[in-house]
Amino acid sequence: MRLVMKKSEGFTLIEVLVAISLLAIISLLVWQSMGGIIASKERYEKKDQAFRSATLALNLMVKSLDMSVLYTSPDILGLSPSGESSFKSVFIGVNSGDQDKLTFDAFSHVRYLKDSKESDLAEVTFFLEPAADGEPGLFDLKKKEVSPPGFQNDKDASTMTLLENVRELNFRYYNPQKTDYVDEWDTTKIDYVNKLPRAVEISLVIQDPVDEESKLRFSTTALLEMSPGPSDF
Repeated sequence: MRLVMKKSEGFTLIEVLVAISLLAIISLLVWQSMGGIIASKERYEKKDQAFRSATLALNLMVKSLDMSVLYTSPDILGLSPSGESSFKSVFIGVNSGDQDKLTFDAFSHVRYLKDSKESDLAEVTFFLEPAADGEPGLFDLKKKEVSPPGFQNDKDASTMTLLENVRELNFRYYNPQKTDYVDEWDTTKIDYVNKLPRAVEISLVIQDPVDEESKLRFSTTALLEMSPGPSDF
C-alpha cells in the first residue's frame, strides 16, 4: 500500500500581517466615527441645555411681568405713623446699554412660611451681575424680590440666579401714546406717572456653550394686563 501525505493548509506570515493591518484600519475608522458621534451628541446636549435654560428664564420673567401692578391709593398702600404712604408702587426700567435693569411691583410673591410678614405683592428687580467665576464679559441674570415692598431692607430680600453666562439683557417698553417702543420707563417722572407700559420686550443674549466666538439670541414680549393706569380698585 502506498501512503500519500497531504500538504497541510495554513496562512503565510504575509497574509497574517495583511489581515492584522486591515483589522487595525477598520477599528480605527470605527473608533473615529464613534468619537465624532459622541462629540456631536455632547455639543447638541450642551446647546439644548442652553436653549432650555434661557427659555425658562424668559418664561419666569414674563410670568412676573404679567402680574405687574401700579398702586397710588393710600387705602391700598397703607400709611406710615406720620400719615404718609408707607411705600410707592413703581415701575422703573433703566437703560444701561446692554445691561438693563427693571424694577416693578407684582402680585407674584409666594409665601412659604406660615405667619411670615410677607404678602402676595412684592417689589421685583431683574438685573445682571458679573459672573461668579470672574469671566470677563459674562454676567448672571438675577431676580430680587422684596415683600411687601418698602417694608424690608435689601439684606432681607430674596435673590436668585435665573441664568448664567449672559452677555446682554435689554428691555423695551411699549408706549400706547407714541404707538412705539421706548428704551426707558420711570413712573416717578412726570411723563410716566401712574402709567404702565402696554408691553415689555425682553432681549437676552447668552454665550454659545459650544463656540466661544458665537452668541445665542432670544427675545419675547410680555403683555401687561393692568396697563395703562393704576389698579386702585
